[in-house]
Amino acid sequence: MDSPEIITLKSPAKINLHLRVLHKRADGYHEIATFFHAIDLSDEMEFRLEERGIHLETSGHPVPSGEDNLAYRAAAILMEEYRPGKGVHITIRKRIPVAAGLGGGSSNAATALSALNRLWNLKLKREKLFEHAASLGSDVPFFLSGPAALGRGRGEILSEVLPLGGIPLLLVIPRFQVTAAWAYSNLNLRLTNP
Repeated sequence: MDSPEIITLKSPAKINLHLRVLHKRADGYHEIATFFHAIDLSDEMEFRLEERGIHLETSGHPVPSGEDNLAYRAAAILMEEYRPGKGVHITIRKRIPVAAGLGGGSSNAATALSALNRLWNLKLKREKLFEHAASLGSDVPFFLSGPAALGRGRGEILSEVLPLGGIPLLLVIPRFQVTAAWAYSNLNLRLTNP
């Protein structure tokens, strides 16, 4: 059980059971239609109240441990905007492979927003958390809603749907990484026949 000064949460991975890239938008992002679904694979995150600052520790799959980490950035946004008067030590035990399309960093950011809202007693409403989530990345809002949703826009416009149950899933991860930024920047929509 969590104490008022320590919160431990699972940060789930997701798969896209359907993904259709519609077109490139004026803002440089791609308009998509997707079906997000959370899966059992997850990272474990611990949030411990500190006197000041943001301290991030990671283990497992290598990820940035400073300002390049989305969970760190989520904490920094909340700290800067709401001045909680306390800091946090975040521990991420990474089990979700990096750059595999599973949303591990986005999930960590959403988990940080949710946990710090409680730990720092910010009392932010769901809409405000979603606003911060969308500023961090297109997949981040899904992890505040889950476990299943249809996504539009960049993926941040969500319609919750009932999750699928009892479906076995074999997850195959290649030995090379493909970031979302690389995949979208190298996408040629003219190669896809509607």
